Amino acid sequence: MGISLQDRAQSQRRRKHRSADSLRRIATVAVLLASAVLLNAQTDTGTIRGYVYDQTRAVLPGVAVTATYQGRGVTRETFTSDLGEYVLSRVDPGPYTLRFEFPGFASYVVQDLEVRVGETQTFSAEMAVAAEAIQITAEATRTTVAHDKTQQSNHIDAVSIEDLPINRRDYLDLALLVPGVVDSSYVADDRDHRLAPTPASGLGIGGGGGRGNTFTIDGLNNNYSTGSVRSSISQDAVQEFQINRNTFSAELGGAPGGAINIVTKGGKNDFHGTIFGVLRNRRFQAHIPSLPAGWQYTRAQSGASFGGPVIREKTFFFSAYERLDRHQMGFVPLLTSRSFLYELTPSQQVLADALASGAAPPQLASLTQLLSTSLIPGSHPHVVSLLESNSGLFPFGEERQQFMTRFDHTVGPGHNLFLRGNWTGQDSDNSDFGAQVARNRGRNKNLNDFSL
Repeated sequence: MGISLQDRAQSQRRRKHRSADSLRRIATVAVLLASAVLLNAQTDTGTIRGYVYDQTRAVLPGVAVTATYQGRGVTRETFTSDLGEYVLSRVDPGPYTLRFEFPGFASYVVQDLEVRVGETQTFSAEMAVAAEAIQITAEATRTTVAHDKTQQSNHIDAVSIEDLPINRRDYLDLALLVPGVVDSSYVADDRDHRLAPTPASGLGIGGGGGRGNTFTIDGLNNNYSTGSVRSSISQDAVQEFQINRNTFSAELGGAPGGAINIVTKGGKNDFHGTIFGVLRNRRFQAHIPSLPAGWQYTRAQSGASFGGPVIREKTFFFSAYERLDRHQMGFVPLLTSRSFLYELTPSQQVLADALASGAAPPQLASLTQLLSTSLIPGSHPHVVSLLESNSGLFPFGEERQQFMTRFDHTVGPGHNLFLRGNWTGQDSDNSDFGAQVARNRGRNKNLNDFSL
C-alpha cells in the first residue's frame, strides 16, 4: 500500500509541531531554572547605587563607575544614566573601592565602601572639573538611616562574630542581641514539667516561636522539616548574617516569623588562615558551689580555616574545620528533698484528719490508716527506687565535627559562580534532659548532614 504525498506532508508537519513543542518545553524549564537561580542569588548579595553630580549639582550622565572588591581585585562596571544615576545590583557582600571617571573631570575614588547582604549601599559623588589628570580620594561612611529600606532588620558583621564571646561558638546566639529576638527554648526552672519540645531554632522573633523562622545560607534554604535550623557550618566559615524581623521582601518568604540570611566566607588574593583551641578540663577547674559534689566538666573545642587564590583575581577557595568534644554531667534535682516521700501532701493530710476526727461516718473511720499508708510514696519501695535511679548526676558526652569548603570563580564582569560543600557529623548520648524531670528524659543524637 503506497503513501500519498499529502500524507507524507501531514506527517512531516506533525513531526515539526512535536519538535517545536519539545523546544518550547525545554525553553520554559530553562527560564524557570534561571529565574530560581536568580531569585536565590538576590538573597545573598547587596546593591550599590547613587548619583553623580558636578560642582553646580547638575547630574552627569555617562560617568564610568567601577566597583572593585578589595582583597580579590574582581571588578564590576557600569555608567550613569541620563539622570546621573548608577546601579550595581547583585554585588557580593564585602568591602569595595568605587572609582568615578569622566573626561574633563578629576577621578573620584571612594575607599572601604561596605556592602551588606540584603541591603542597598548608597553613595553619591560630586566630581570637580580638572585641567589635568588628578584624583580625589574619599572615605566611605555608612548611612545612619536607609531611606529605601522597607524591612525591619539588623546585621551581625564579621567584627561581632570574631570578637564577641558566645557559648559553644554558635554564631546564631548573637541574634539574641537584636531587638525583638528572644530565646524560645528557655526553661524557667527545674519545676517546669513540660514535655520535651520538638527541635526548633531556639530564636523567637517578633513574639513567634522557634519553629516559625526560615534560614538561608548563600541564598539556599537551610531548614529542617520541624522548623529548626540545620547545623551545617562553623563560626569561622560565616562572613556575616542578617536578621529580618518584619516586612521583609517576598524572596525571603516562607516563614511567619523571621528570616535569617547567612553568607559564608570566600578566598582572596592573599593566603590567610586562622587556628584556635579552647580547653576546659575537670583536673584544673574549681568546683561550682551550686552543684553537688562529684560534678565534672571537660570541653575541648578547636578548629582552623584557610583560604587564598587558585588564580589571582579570578578563582578563590576557602575551607574551615571545627571540632567539639564535650564530656560532663547533667544534674537532675528530682530528689533534692526527700521529705515528700514520707509524708502526706497538705490536702491529703486534711482528708486524713477529717476521717480520724470522728466527724466521718463510722464505716469510713477504719480506712484512715489504710488510706494514709497508701498515699505516702515511701510506703512503696518501687516508687522510691524509681525516683532514686532517675535523680542525681548523670554523665553525657557530645562529639561534633563541621567542615566547609567553597570555591569562587569570576566568569566575566557581573558574572560569578561559586560551589560550596559542607558536612556536619554529631554524636551525643544522654543529652538534653528537657525540663530536667528524670534521667530517662535524656536523648541520644546521631547526625550526619551533608549539602552541596
